[in-house]
Amino acid sequence: MVSAARIRDLLPSLWRPEDEASLMARLIAAGGQQLDRARIEAGDTMQAHWLAFADGALTSPFVAARRRAGGLAPLLPGDPAVAAHPFLDDLPRLAGLLGLRPHDEPAGGRETVEAFRARVVATVVLWKEGLATREALLQAARLALSGMAERAVSVEEFAPGAATLRSVSAGPPEGLVGPLIRWTLTDPGVSGSPVEAYIEGVTPVPGEVDATETPLIERFDPATGTGIGLVYDGTLAPGQVLALLPGFASWLGGPEGLRSAVSVPGADPADPTAAGPWVEAEGAPALPVRALAIGADGGLWAAVEDGGTGALWRLGAGGWAQVLAGLPEVHCLLAPGRELLVGHASGVSRLDPFAAPALVPDPATGTGPAVRALVRAPDGTVWAATDTGAARLGPGDAAAPAGPATPLTAVQADPDGILHFGGAAGLFRHDPATDAWHAYLGAALEDTVPDWAPFDPAGPLPDEATVFLPAVTAILRGPDASLWLGTDAGLARYGARRFRGTYATRLTAYPALGTAPVRALAMDERQRLWAGTDRGLLVFDGRDWFEAAPSLTRLPRPAADDPGTGSRFDRAAAVWQSATAGAAAGFTDQTPPVITAERAAVRAIHWTDHAIARLGTFEGGAFVPDPDAAPAPLRLRVKPEPTRIVEGGIPALPRTTPGTSHWRYLALEEAAPPAPRTFPAWTREGRLLTPPDEAPAPEEGRFLAARALAELDRVYAFNPAARVRFRLRLRAPLSITVRIERLDADETLPAVVLDRVFAAVNMVRPAGARIRLAHGETVVRGGDDG
Repeated sequence: MVSAARIRDLLPSLWRPEDEASLMARLIAAGGQQLDRARIEAGDTMQAHWLAFADGALTSPFVAARRRAGGLAPLLPGDPAVAAHPFLDDLPRLAGLLGLRPHDEPAGGRETVEAFRARVVATVVLWKEGLATREALLQAARLALSGMAERAVSVEEFAPGAATLRSVSAGPPEGLVGPLIRWTLTDPGVSGSPVEAYIEGVTPVPGEVDATETPLIERFDPATGTGIGLVYDGTLAPGQVLALLPGFASWLGGPEGLRSAVSVPGADPADPTAAGPWVEAEGAPALPVRALAIGADGGLWAAVEDGGTGALWRLGAGGWAQVLAGLPEVHCLLAPGRELLVGHASGVSRLDPFAAPALVPDPATGTGPAVRALVRAPDGTVWAATDTGAARLGPGDAAAPAGPATPLTAVQADPDGILHFGGAAGLFRHDPATDAWHAYLGAALEDTVPDWAPFDPAGPLPDEATVFLPAVTAILRGPDASLWLGTDAGLARYGARRFRGTYATRLTAYPALGTAPVRALAMDERQRLWAGTDRGLLVFDGRDWFEAAPSLTRLPRPAADDPGTGSRFDRAAAVWQSATAGAAAGFTDQTPPVITAERAAVRAIHWTDHAIARLGTFEGGAFVPDPDAAPAPLRLRVKPEPTRIVEGGIPALPRTTPGTSHWRYLALEEAAPPAPRTFPAWTREGRLLTPPDEAPAPEEGRFLAARALAELDRVYAFNPAARVRFRLRLRAPLSITVRIERLDADETLPAVVLDRVFAAVNMVRPAGARIRLAHGETVVRGGDDG
């Protein structure tokens, strides 16, 4: 009896009973027994009513008695046996107030007392921080996976879903279309969506139905008569179905050339991020690649460095080919419209991909400054980061100086028109609406010391001792509104963090990922950050980091950041520093061990669409591929003007556009299309044959001479020639996919785990949002509609 001994020790020595059978000794023993019982009952009460103690091994009488019986020492905090204690009783009853219960399936994923307690505490924090957010969805999914092997979880907003198969028809004969027949597709999303097209061959009927020869699907602009389409260089037999499915590729340019990864559809749709494994791109230039861009012709353009001079290469249906050589060093590419903007050592030039290859103006006549980066602002203005500062492109692409007279290498435009420039002097912010400039300093964490200082671009630059950023080489706005910075000393992120009941701006550096220069930043379709560095490719999904090795490999998960901690860069010592707001220690050097391996450098990142052709049939409304059928080649056909068709670049079905897009069924035109006599006419590929001399026809058609003379008031379409179906997975608002990382290609998760994750994310989802749960690329819960 512990309490009796303590009472005896409190008595003066002369009063301590020596005879255990004495009245005083019995009184002390009885009192001590009552105190011991009260202590045990108090512990039981805490076990039953307090989250921090319920079922805990440290306060369990059963555990204490068992250890005494086994001759073991009492448990102490941090003892492994505390975390392994498995017996749950009171804690599940308390957690029932939140609708939580311990995970008891699968057998290998059963929760211990402390694992369950940690999940309950994290759930309370989640509800306190707020629901219906991206972070709430991530946290709910991670908590529901408690007990399973550690893995990445990501949230994809504006996620593709709600797949619909739609037949195209324009009247009798019902379900059939012929060349020049048009229809519209409506996409409520904020960006275009990939399209699946199914073309079925029909039985020819002389004079009524034509054979399905060289079918072509085109997205076009009725106002201008221009368009871009995909043609199948073959003939479909009656009942045979051609499936045109979206595939994707990712491209990494570096000092040794280009690497690519391809994703093609299988049982599941292709991965639009095509995140590895990367291999050397066949036929690509084995030279340093500085920039990549998709042109209006559908070709992938690459800026290449060739022995101190620049060159432009293009990937089309026939593979890679050099287009121009002997140029000044080319630093950047931008395709804001029909023409390709090329930033080089002598300034900016344009290239029309539909004309003879030439840069205008000729770079040989340029006098600089060198243009390192280009961006198109929401109002259509093109801004440049040059060796002499910020510039706005004016008439004739003349670069009009508009900012600080310091070498700049990066520029970024926000949707509201705010611009950020980065260079040797750090980071600058410009508001074109007010012509205001600010320079980032970042000297302190206190709210009384502003991060940004007003800056007069006509005045002197901020003193280097007051700038706490390295040279900025790349800038990107993330999905959480953070500003990601690529620097000469690695990655950093600037944004608002929740701190002490409010929000504070913090710069967070990542020296553990390496301090090699960052050359490129990009955002994939799943809102993941891709960073091209001199140590290789890094990918960030919002919580976990991955490196290309050559497939994406998840890096060790770092400890959660303290929202009160911020970073800055000491230029004199060339080291990142960190500090905690309110702490007396101030900034200290950040030199953690680097967790990434040194791999092939990445200086340019891009993605392309590809069309995958498969032949088969429709059975029960579903496409069934024929594994023995070999499809004919695909080609991209582009109309830069209504009267001209040119061969395009990479064969791919064009995406929808936000809002309404117009589409046509066409067929590859004959070698010698019939010429009209009077009225305007179009070939079966939609090319205007003769500019109209009289009033234009209501819409596209073709005129046979005999009928044109007899019936001048009618437009005749071509005969029907195919059945066309479209399947769309629109990137609609309030469409969300929560994706669980697949640890290996054959991994499956128990149904009970998928059910509880799906239930957890549905509890915290935004009102009206459609939720799908995916394991790898497979949607396992929520179907198409969530």
